[in-house]
Amino acid sequence: MTLIELMVALLLGLLVSAAAIGAFLSNNRTQEATQNLSRMQENARIAFEIMARDLRQAAGNPCSNTIEVTNRVNGYNTAARWWANWDRASISRGFIGYNNSAPSGVTTVAGSDMLEVMAATAPSALVTDHSPPNIRVNSSTHGISTGDLVMVCDNRLAAIFQATVTGAVISHSASGNPGNTNANLGIAIGAGTPTAFVFNDNAVLSRLSAARWYVAPNGRGGNSLFRRSLRGGSPAGEVVEEVVEGVRDMQLQFLLPNTTNYTDTVAATRWGEVQAVRVQLTFESEGRVGTDGQQILRRLHHTIVLRNRTL
Repeated sequence: MTLIELMVALLLGLLVSAAAIGAFLSNNRTQEATQNLSRMQENARIAFEIMARDLRQAAGNPCSNTIEVTNRVNGYNTAARWWANWDRASISRGFIGYNNSAPSGVTTVAGSDMLEVMAATAPSALVTDHSPPNIRVNSSTHGISTGDLVMVCDNRLAAIFQATVTGAVISHSASGNPGNTNANLGIAIGAGTPTAFVFNDNAVLSRLSAARWYVAPNGRGGNSLFRRSLRGGSPAGEVVEEVVEGVRDMQLQFLLPNTTNYTDTVAATRWGEVQAVRVQLTFESEGRVGTDGQQILRRLHHTIVLRNRTL
């Protein structure tokens, strides 16, 4: 083999090697981008699924969507106890959104929206006798613990209180932490003392649930979708959970009765009328695998009907 032939062979070998390396690098970048997209899609599925569970039951109770709600929890209408702020006079009536803002005590990504929902969960027990402040129920294995926030309702009224004693008899006495202001569960007229009220037999008791959804820094250099929820006990409080990472922003729109267009804002007096919410989440890839070394962004939408408002 001559020197020229050897040089030609080496050159051809280099060209083949370069092509193989180029194909490998291209496939590696494609695989990395595909993995990032798959992770984003999985995060979106998880986020929308868990959010939908809260939103579908928002402002719901097991009895009727037209009855008044009273509240005996101490300080329920203060910012610190947002997880109890639901009664006939509250603005939210169990559902409220914050446009490009958040209430005190919550840090969110600038320009991102926040959502707050409350509901009575699946029925836990039925009333067999109500002699205030004691409610005798049909089972002692209802899952309600001392310190839990509870809603009791029949076809006339719903009342929220903190359970001070549980078991076969559940008490709503004026004690506990934060406790109840009064053992009477009826409606208060103005600043007066609530009226006495006895719930019918077969009235329903359910634990109260409350959750705030928002996007905030996760402490690892990125942003995540968080859920802040009610934690029962004495004292009652809240627990913060990171649901999914890689969420850059959340925007909300709301549907009111007799309208076809969703709106970004709702008048304070109309939160009790919202029938559906459109959630837009902006997801970002973990790696910079997009064009020009940028993160991949995907804006995904999910529309959820508030079942209790449309039945």
